[in-house]
Amino acid sequence: MSRLFATLLLVASLAALVTRAEMLHGSRSVARAQEWVRTADGWEPRDMVVVASGPAAPPTLHPGLVAGFLAMASTLVLVAFPGPPRD
Repeated sequence: MSRLFATLLLVASLAALVTRAEMLHGSRSVARAQEWVRTADGWEPRDMVVVASGPAAPPTLHPGLVAGFLAMASTLVLVAFPGPPRD
């Protein structure tokens, strides 16, 4: 029981150290990250990028249609390729 507790304490401590290191490193790189953005043409200064305003286009496929297709395809594969029989 004490071994489990020690393992959990060690994992929690390491997670806290990693989180603190990420927060310290992230606060220094936030200013640099806001200056440049990734576009289709590569990295460009934020001032050069024009954001298109206007309503977003509605999705062309309904998520339910995609989910139904995935469910049917999964079922078809399970039926077409059954597993080996159990003894």
